[in-house]
Amino acid sequence: PNTGFNTVFDFAADQAFHQDQIAIDPRTAEPITRIIRFHRTQSVAGFVQNDWKVRPNLSINAGLRYEGYLNISNTKLDMANIQFTTSDGDLRTRLSSAKMVERHYYLEGGLWNGGMHTFAPRASFAWDPTNQAKMSIRGGIGRAYDRMSNQIWDSEYQNLPMFAAVSATVQDPVVRPVFGLGKNTEVPYDYPRPAGLTAGLNQYGGLVNGARAVHVVESDIEPMYLDNWFMGLQRSLWQDVVVQADYIGSRGRNAYRKWDVNRFNADLFDNRLDRILPGFAAINYTDSSDLSWFHGATFSARTLKRDLSFGGAYTIGRSTDYSSTFSATQRPDAFGPPDQEKGRSDFDVPQKMSLWSIWTVPGPSSGVAKAILSGWNAMDVLIAQSGTPFTVF
Repeated sequence: PNTGFNTVFDFAADQAFHQDQIAIDPRTAEPITRIIRFHRTQSVAGFVQNDWKVRPNLSINAGLRYEGYLNISNTKLDMANIQFTTSDGDLRTRLSSAKMVERHYYLEGGLWNGGMHTFAPRASFAWDPTNQAKMSIRGGIGRAYDRMSNQIWDSEYQNLPMFAAVSATVQDPVVRPVFGLGKNTEVPYDYPRPAGLTAGLNQYGGLVNGARAVHVVESDIEPMYLDNWFMGLQRSLWQDVVVQADYIGSRGRNAYRKWDVNRFNADLFDNRLDRILPGFAAINYTDSSDLSWFHGATFSARTLKRDLSFGGAYTIGRSTDYSSTFSATQRPDAFGPPDQEKGRSDFDVPQKMSLWSIWTVPGPSSGVAKAILSGWNAMDVLIAQSGTPFTVF
């Protein structure tokens, strides 16, 4: 087990603050020394696409992609996920009567009807209004879906009610940490168990005494997708000079977000950690409530000569979201509105400028010297950009 102490004096007195990772069968309280899992994920996909040359100076492309992310299963054991007994009220209200259930498929439904089935259209065009191959206007729009990452649900094989890695703290009114050395040098090491820990599950699938963290997913979670659109203008001014301006925008919807929902403000005011659903530590719950936006523009120019080419580009943009990763820092208010953390993305770079040049170094025109010394290029690149966001908290 992992044991923690608040101070060195507590360590000297063997007074642990918390004790974690005590693996037991929650039904019997006996040690568990082996876990086998054979998770299965399956998907099917197909697409149709075509190009049309509407006019000599106008091309159109369109397509439709289907992707089906089938339900997740474990060929050796059932899978454990949360089930809400009511659809009324907010998340906190529904959580207070939720329970852990075992079933063959992780999400609600069967292999096919419990999966995610998506259709993503895409279209683009290219047009030269001058009919002289000196200008190109391009644009497009499309949608792309993404399957749920394994790291969101992969730890379910350690979920209650099949398995428990018990946690105990001094703030628990019943189960208290105990520090001591193991009695054996081989598995099982027989470390002392937390005081008050007994076998049994409550009506919610949690421990009768003690608490265990679980990783769960909303049973009818929506598939994550991203809409992209762009418009660009490219123009040849002189024989060797090209300028370009591009705009790109995107919006992310149904992005996956995991956070601990088994907590409420002021829980520790009475020096007790009660949580909402008894028998559980953190309930790491994933839903598809995250959103993101991006708008940006790039302006560039370049000259392409035989011996010397150079160019530059300036990009301005803004990326905002609710969270930049699926397991970001916990929300200050677990049950507040999702937009409470709306702000600049962790990777947002509002401005960027780049300059480059390529020079073909003159070399001998014949003989062995040409083979060795000709064809060399010298290149330099300068990139200057604004910094990414940070917080002092």
